[in-house]
Amino acid sequence: MINWLYFIVVSFALTVSLYLPGLISFSKFDIPNHLLVALSPIFSLMALFLAMLLSYVAQISVPWYWYVLLLVMLSFVFAINNRRCLLQRINNVSATSFCVFVVYMLVSLILVAWIYLKNLDGPSSVIPYFDNAFALSTVRSFSNTKLYGVLFSSCYRDSSVLFNGTSYYPTGMHSIAALLVEIFSISPSEALNIIIFVSLCPILCLSVRSLISSCYPEDNVAQLSGCVVSYFFVAFPWGLITFGSLLANLFSLVFVPAAISSAIILSDRLVNRKGSISHAAIAFILALILLAFTHPGSLFTAGVVIAPLIVKSVYTCSKCSGKQKSWPSHLFVACIAILAVVTVWVICYYLPPLHATVSFNWPAFQSFGTAVSSFFTLSFFDFPAQLPVCLLVQFGLISCFRRKDQSNWLIASAIFAGVLYIVDVSTDGYLKQLLTGFWYTDSRRIAAIVVISLIPFAARGMSLLFRHLYHYAASKPDTGISPRVYSGLCILLLLGFAFGPSLVVNGSFTLSSAFSYLRCTLSSINELNGKPFVNGAVETLMLDKDELSAGSKIADMLDRQYVVLNNPLDGSSFFYGLFNVNLLYRQSSAQDPSDSYTLLRKRIHEYTSNRAVKQEVLDKHIRYVLQLDSGVSPSDSSSFYCVYDPDFWSGIQSIDADTPGFKLIYSKDDIRLYELTDVY
Repeated sequence: MINWLYFIVVSFALTVSLYLPGLISFSKFDIPNHLLVALSPIFSLMALFLAMLLSYVAQISVPWYWYVLLLVMLSFVFAINNRRCLLQRINNVSATSFCVFVVYMLVSLILVAWIYLKNLDGPSSVIPYFDNAFALSTVRSFSNTKLYGVLFSSCYRDSSVLFNGTSYYPTGMHSIAALLVEIFSISPSEALNIIIFVSLCPILCLSVRSLISSCYPEDNVAQLSGCVVSYFFVAFPWGLITFGSLLANLFSLVFVPAAISSAIILSDRLVNRKGSISHAAIAFILALILLAFTHPGSLFTAGVVIAPLIVKSVYTCSKCSGKQKSWPSHLFVACIAILAVVTVWVICYYLPPLHATVSFNWPAFQSFGTAVSSFFTLSFFDFPAQLPVCLLVQFGLISCFRRKDQSNWLIASAIFAGVLYIVDVSTDGYLKQLLTGFWYTDSRRIAAIVVISLIPFAARGMSLLFRHLYHYAASKPDTGISPRVYSGLCILLLLGFAFGPSLVVNGSFTLSSAFSYLRCTLSSINELNGKPFVNGAVETLMLDKDELSAGSKIADMLDRQYVVLNNPLDGSSFFYGLFNVNLLYRQSSAQDPSDSYTLLRKRIHEYTSNRAVKQEVLDKHIRYVLQLDSGVSPSDSSSFYCVYDPDFWSGIQSIDADTPGFKLIYSKDDIRLYELTDVY
């Protein structure tokens, strides 16, 4: 209980640190309050990122309190400069707006706690997936060195023996997590869980609130429904946690709705010439910069959704230019805008820095018909269909098309996102790479684009359903219930179907619940019991409870100045991030033939008789060898056997108690820790 209380305290401190400086600093901007709140974290994040980047480039370790002092000083300076605007904004906040904000916070907190927090196996819970090993190791490396890369990554910055330079990768989330580790003395896994919690609540719901408010400024019901709609779809945000886990993508994508909202407001001011265009433009640019810093894939995601808005804005501006032009001229201008968008897309595809990303391929795994069905029923990946959510989305789409709402360009965004998903999961080849390569052709990330483009329609659909139910109840004068209460109860019933358990009618039908399956999956993988599938199969995880419990004991037995040789695919790659074990392999990456440690991997058991191997051992300061799955084949252990090549790790796996030059110093079940006796 105390650990969870500390978790909540740190989460609250992080939330205040993200929002308060931005609210103070951006209060002078001529932008709506909903967008001001949604974009506020950008100020703190960008201030921290720039300071961290400067420290990293200069290779000067900066204590954590200087970053805190930076935010305090900036907030103080802007508070003095913007005090009138800030007070004016506070005084102009209506009681209704404040109540809506409170409802958002309460509902989102309840949903996130129920779906996410409740299914963690403690505050320091970890999901042993490939990407998480990198995330934890990066956070540990940053916190050990007090150098936060932001745009650079290395899991070996704290080891002069193993460090081989940095590579470009946005590590904003990892940098903030490392700062939390330093300030609050928590583990990297708990720091990441806190960041994901804050990303879901309040960042995501307030970002979605701004998007819905920009799309439907006069629809109060749609705006209020955003607190629920933010978490309505299992593909985003939840699907990014249950696969990968794609936490860096999630941390970046939660800001995409706010970026789209800023684009809508900028477009509206360009067309109608009302309000400050420059302030709206600055807000939009800042949002794009943050996306670029946190994960470029989110920048392309925002581009996919915003592209139709750009074309529509250019077309509308050409009609409002004051010059008399025929409709073919306006159409020609729109075609030029489309051509410009396509040109930028193609140029980005062929940029050398993006080559490794766009050339990565996930093979197709569905037929065309199944892919189309998955899109329309929202049954992405292994999740069951979300029929109640589909109903609301269809209501919103039909209404937007029939009434020609000002947000009708979102229909094109949703269709384009759907095309990307269908092409990605059902085809292979050049077109797939061109259209979906910016997201590694990963259907999970592309499904997030689909969800983000559909969120406003789900909110609109909920609003329409509420109004139709209200008018139906109001037309029945003999009813004894208030129309507002009646429509509200019906909406709650629909939400019960959406979020509730599976509905089973014996002998008739079974309506599987996507959220029941989601919560079961989150609970199972956090408890290291494997990932369950709808068909009853269970995916083997890289770590189990026994291996995890042995980590701290093993860490206490080691001399930290020496390196531990390990087989990362048996789950040991997590021991650096979780227990600060000085590992040689700190990422759970697939076997790379160009790996420079071939001698160690395949010949370490011969180091007493092989001079080349012994020299490599000395060069890398290796004193220990760790096996988490000793003497078993990958399919019988926790090794990630779907990509496992036994020959690749033959030297490490062949060591036993009788191997010359090795002393067994820890043994439990199939876990072994050996010390090299003929070197030091």
